[in-house]
Amino acid sequence: ILVSTKKVVESCNTKINEAIIASRNASYLSTIKNSYYQYLQDGNTRELYTDVTQFLNQQYKYNDMIRSTMLYFVEQPEMVYYTYSNVAGATYSSVWDFMTNEQGAIQKEAETIGTGIKFMNVNGKLYLIRNMVTPNYEPFAVIVMEMNTKTLFEKLQSVVWYVDSMVYMDDSILIDSRTNGVEDYSQYLSKSYAREPYLQDGEEKMVVMSTKIERQHFTYVIKLDKAAIVDENDMIIYM
Repeated sequence: ILVSTKKVVESCNTKINEAIIASRNASYLSTIKNSYYQYLQDGNTRELYTDVTQFLNQQYKYNDMIRSTMLYFVEQPEMVYYTYSNVAGATYSSVWDFMTNEQGAIQKEAETIGTGIKFMNVNGKLYLIRNMVTPNYEPFAVIVMEMNTKTLFEKLQSVVWYVDSMVYMDDSILIDSRTNGVEDYSQYLSKSYAREPYLQDGEEKMVVMSTKIERQHFTYVIKLDKAAIVDENDMIIYM
């Protein structure tokens, strides 16, 4: 149980880190920055829109870990450039929800993170936020990605004797348990497991593991089939 949990959590973390790397492409590749500087010189909004949208489509439209990707320039936050991934099950409604319900909170948070990366849970959606900065480290644009939590955490079901799971980021819920309420799992958030899985054997058998990514804690709580585990133990059956 512990070995399979550790492998599965490492797989989930790998996907999260791949999404982080994908977000950095917007800065490492100079397309958006060059297009914006060109716009400041000629004021051609149509060319800017075409260049930025094409870049977002090329980089993120077919990434199944990212439902939608939005970008806005700090000087014009009301103008949102976007793409959404059909392979991740997203539609334009994902972008619309961001612009109408979530952009305000995310915009405030982006102003506080400097050159860092921040995961943020807004209305039950996991967003990755990253500022794009000038050579003087002044933010000129913000890229926001809605993560596909179904794909990020699908491997959790590979833990042996898996029944159910819940994933927390810091103290907020990313994936809700299907069979139990929040209060049944929140007690595990106050414990530190030093990046190693921990087996809790009480009325229910659970395995818990906490990891740290970009200064944020992801805690995985996996409920196991206790009866099936007992059935595997020949000595208990014998006794």
